[in-house]
Amino acid sequence: MVSTSSEANDIIGNIRKGHGIIEGSLVEELQANPAYAAALKELHVNLRNAVKLLSEELNTKDAHCVLEMVQNADDNHYDPEVQPKLHFYLQPMQLRVDCNETGFTEANVKAICSIGQSTKPIEGSIGEKGIGFKSCWKIAKTVAISSGPFSFKFDRSKDLGMIAPIAAKFPPHQYLEGHTQFLLELQTLQKAEQLKKEFKSPPPTLLIFLRRLRYLRIDFGNNAYKEICCEPNQHGDRVYLVTKDKEERGMELTSNVSYIVTKHKMRAYEGESKRTGVSETEIVLGFPMSAKEIPLGTTQNAHAFLPLRDYGFKFMIQADFLLPASREDILRCPWNLHLLSGIPTAFCLAIRKLNENVSLRYTWTHYLPDCLPNSFLSPLSDTLKQALTTAKVLYSWIDSLEEPRHLVHIPSKFLNREGIPLMRAEQSQLRYYLSPKYAWTADRDSLRKLGVSIFTDQDFLNRLTMIYQDMTADVNDTNDTDQRWHEDVAKTLNTLSYSRWSTQISRIPLVPLRDGRWISTTSVKEPVFLDHSDEMSTLTGIDIQLVLASATANAERLSLYKNLGIRNCSSYEVSNLILEKHRAGHQSLKKGSEAAKHLVYLYRARSTPPVLPYSHIWVVDKAGQWTKTKDLYIDLPGDNNFGDLFLKDPDCLRFIHPNYISVVRQDEQAT
Repeated sequence: MVSTSSEANDIIGNIRKGHGIIEGSLVEELQANPAYAAALKELHVNLRNAVKLLSEELNTKDAHCVLEMVQNADDNHYDPEVQPKLHFYLQPMQLRVDCNETGFTEANVKAICSIGQSTKPIEGSIGEKGIGFKSCWKIAKTVAISSGPFSFKFDRSKDLGMIAPIAAKFPPHQYLEGHTQFLLELQTLQKAEQLKKEFKSPPPTLLIFLRRLRYLRIDFGNNAYKEICCEPNQHGDRVYLVTKDKEERGMELTSNVSYIVTKHKMRAYEGESKRTGVSETEIVLGFPMSAKEIPLGTTQNAHAFLPLRDYGFKFMIQADFLLPASREDILRCPWNLHLLSGIPTAFCLAIRKLNENVSLRYTWTHYLPDCLPNSFLSPLSDTLKQALTTAKVLYSWIDSLEEPRHLVHIPSKFLNREGIPLMRAEQSQLRYYLSPKYAWTADRDSLRKLGVSIFTDQDFLNRLTMIYQDMTADVNDTNDTDQRWHEDVAKTLNTLSYSRWSTQISRIPLVPLRDGRWISTTSVKEPVFLDHSDEMSTLTGIDIQLVLASATANAERLSLYKNLGIRNCSSYEVSNLILEKHRAGHQSLKKGSEAAKHLVYLYRARSTPPVLPYSHIWVVDKAGQWTKTKDLYIDLPGDNNFGDLFLKDPDCLRFIHPNYISVVRQDEQAT
């Protein structure tokens, strides 16, 4: 372990020699061997060009080095009692980075002075290539480093200056004891401004999947700063992200976003040389919510511990993806394809977790991806939905979890006034109805893509036909509950397109008759009329069907019956039906009040005379024999009861039965 600055400087000198930097007495020896000197010079040129190309062409963004420093800070070692922190100070033409890690070892220094010789283990760290630090040279002219006993710098203007360290004291006014520090001298004012711009809007989820680093601060000078603090809860299934922003002479603004985090472990792909010995890997998904636990509709970055880029998903995907050196995309390789295949399972398990949250239970579909741009992750748009279709992730009408493909959405027009389906479904059937708590209008497309079907007008009419055909005592028109149901059904039917559905609706036995039967308008040959009067309700013995009076008292049912072609019964039509009945003979007539009521009705309807003559009317005489009215007399009340005198000689004079007179009098009294 290196403990003194002298030991540290010796290590720096040895690294320089190892890079072929000839100094001191070795210069004379090299001059004495021109061939060796030329070969060494050529080697230096090639190495210098390689480092320059690597640092400048590897990344497209100048600020990529910031991500690399965050990655290194997360991989660093910290004292157990220390909260890992990373601090950026943006100064005019300089950037200082402070980290409260334990400090560099000799191996760390050698790694930072080499290419592709990372000291980080395969597991437990997020960096792996040993080239991350070189991204600093896209913006820096020199980099000074202080860590424990080590104090050195790199100067790109020197021979192999980007990898050959120079022992140098860290600027005293910048020095912070107990920290590893980097001081970058920036190349141009333009790069300094671009770096400041990038610092103003770092990825908000920068720290969320890191293993150690939970605090980051960026100081812009003049009391302007940005802080990002990431705090997981005790169980690790919720992460709270707090961001504080303060502009010059401005107030501090704080934003809070929480994420539900779910983890899924899976067997690792075997045969990947960069993951030798790794038998298990983990997929982590993060679902952002507002303070009121409403899903955020913004797209999120995918992560390989650090943010990669936005692939169009509304939730975060974190996995140990293999990346190119630029860290700007995901490689298409067997290891990553294996991880990709595990994400649908991880997502289904995550939805189970979201379903435990009352606030997210009916809104998690907001996280489903829309149309995704073509990328390594774009196949998830289909595979996620395929996995969810056969997973029990959606709630039914009775709050049971069911597979989306088995569920049907019931539009509001098929619900009664209490919001219950009109289809009189059994409890076992309700489990196949989608819960009404989902916001169908907002989430229709997502739910449809998962396989949820829609209960259609045709479905409703088919079900209604079965209900009315199978009517029993519990479906009638006398109790209040069933009356309300019939009214709600009528209201729904009145909203349907009659031009399209009139034929099917006319075949459903929707119409209650006063004789207790339920009919369809196509199932009877006799005319069906609306019953609006007490007079009609007592009229019997004629071929006429009258709708139950109580059924027509409701406006929706009355409108339905009129839509079906049932009309008000006119006195003209009834009079003709009565006379038609009598013209057929008295055999089908009943003695008593029935025929008398026919007479009363005809008398009242005399203002609209029928087509048939009144001479067809049959009545019963005083002797109890059927006789046409034209052959009878009325025995008026008085002292002389002529009807009795001629009772024994009916061939002489015949008188109408006195019951007819009684019925007429009763009718007169009633009216």
